[in-house]
Amino acid sequence: MRAYHAAKSQGRSPAGIGELIDELLYPTQDWRVMLARFIQPTLFDYDWLRPDRRLLGACDLYIPTLWGERLEDVVCYVDTSGSMGAHEIRACLSEVRGILYAFPQVRAHLVTGDAQVWQWEELTEADPVPREVKGRGGTDFRPVFDGIAERGLTPTALILFTDGMGDYPPGAPSYPVLWVLAPSHEKPPFGTITMLEDIEASV
Repeated sequence: MRAYHAAKSQGRSPAGIGELIDELLYPTQDWRVMLARFIQPTLFDYDWLRPDRRLLGACDLYIPTLWGERLEDVVCYVDTSGSMGAHEIRACLSEVRGILYAFPQVRAHLVTGDAQVWQWEELTEADPVPREVKGRGGTDFRPVFDGIAERGLTPTALILFTDGMGDYPPGAPSYPVLWVLAPSHEKPPFGTITMLEDIEASV
């Protein structure tokens, strides 16, 4: 057990282990504010058939959504390596759900991986966020950057939920990169950084 936990803390536990994530948490980040710096919305139309559900539920106000505020492609990478705890992975998946909720028109690519990419799928607001993930190996961020290039994507943003402990590509890409870091982390060499706060408090 001591050897296993030592390897896990270094991201060297066996790769490909499946894990079922418990009930998702409430997102803690305001993703409309977080992603505002990455988009230049053109407010050109209103949609009364799809009211803004945040105001409808919280304030009982029937306000139309603005169709001009949209993200073309957002790639969300969730680190499932051995250095990430189950509660951290659950919090990260909850934030992905928060992005879909904040931007109903978004085309999100959910990517999970450790030293390799285990899962890559497109999600919309109507799709459930997968609760079963594979990983627990070491961490290498290069496969997700390679996957974006191979798919010919130019995402509005690449958002990586991680502790930052892993191998990086040699340089920054042309698209914006946002690192959402766990409380115990290493600083990435490029991109914008924010913290995934209050993980323990939200479990």
